[in-house]
Amino acid sequence: MQRTWKTVTTGVALTIALSASAALAAQNVANASQKGSLLMFPLIDVSSGYRTVIRIANDAGAGISVKCYYMNQTKGRNDFVFRLTPKQAATWDVRSGVGDPTSMNPFPVGFDDGYGGSTEIGELICFAVNLSGEAQVAWNHLSGTATVYHIDDSENANAYEYNSWNFTARTTVNNNSRPFGVAGQLDLSGTDGPGQYDACPLYNIVHFTPTDIRGSGNSTRIGVSSCFQDLRQDYTPTFTKLNLPVWNAQEVAFTGAYECADSTHSFELSVRDIDKGGANTSYQALGTETAQMQIRGVASSQCAPLITVATGLVAVAVSSSSAGATAVTTNHAGVSPVIGSVKWDPFDTTPTSPSSR
Repeated sequence: MQRTWKTVTTGVALTIALSASAALAAQNVANASQKGSLLMFPLIDVSSGYRTVIRIANDAGAGISVKCYYMNQTKGRNDFVFRLTPKQAATWDVRSGVGDPTSMNPFPVGFDDGYGGSTEIGELICFAVNLSGEAQVAWNHLSGTATVYHIDDSENANAYEYNSWNFTARTTVNNNSRPFGVAGQLDLSGTDGPGQYDACPLYNIVHFTPTDIRGSGNSTRIGVSSCFQDLRQDYTPTFTKLNLPVWNAQEVAFTGAYECADSTHSFELSVRDIDKGGANTSYQALGTETAQMQIRGVASSQCAPLITVATGLVAVAVSSSSAGATAVTTNHAGVSPVIGSVKWDPFDTTPTSPSSR
């Protein structure tokens, strides 16, 4: 009996130790399979022949307000707030804003701040706020999807859909009325504390088929959102270099490809669309029918005169062929050592009248 008791005790101790280790190693990086308080949609497309439909749901047994910002590639932006009741989902068409149960502001088509790119492609960022809209709150019950429809010249339609990147507020207490940290700034640190949210990954991973395999008719498009998002009216732009190393099926590395990017960016894996080294994505260079690419935001002098910084990123990969299109939020690895942030303009509180003298 004594020997058996020691064995059981050792087993219990081991279980406790493993549980403690698991707790210490709990995930602190945004992903597409959890719920969160902050959602990012890296690829919104309302260009000719395309329409995007957004769905956001509240899984909690209480209501919450959600603040959203669109930003196109030229940094034109549009914002709005809506309310989700308990267990409610909302959906709307991005270009028109028409939705159920309520309509939203439309995508900022035509708004151009002169940074280049398309006014019809960009990103959507949403996060939980208190009822007055004065501050962000911890509310880890939100999730979302984006569905992009493409209608070709023959009126045939196909679509792809991806899950939002979801960031949890780093707290065990969800509260829809108490401000979470300093109003107007969400820190993407991955550490617990007021105003702290999940971190961004160190890098993203994209699996793809080279575009020039004969008869395949395939292409791969990447939508990227930086983990530095300045959504304020008086904003400071952030630029980074997307470092794009590629490995073929024989484990051979191809380096030197990169893109100079803003906080919202999209590009195709092709010779013509990547700033430098796009040939690394071709079958002629790779020699295999499949490959993988890493995407990492780094500081570099190669994007001069832009001043670039290292940043975490979240991304979506869209694979298209003659059979249609599919999309995934990218696989990822590691934790970005750079603490990102989302900055926004909270609604001002109503001032009191000055006292009479």
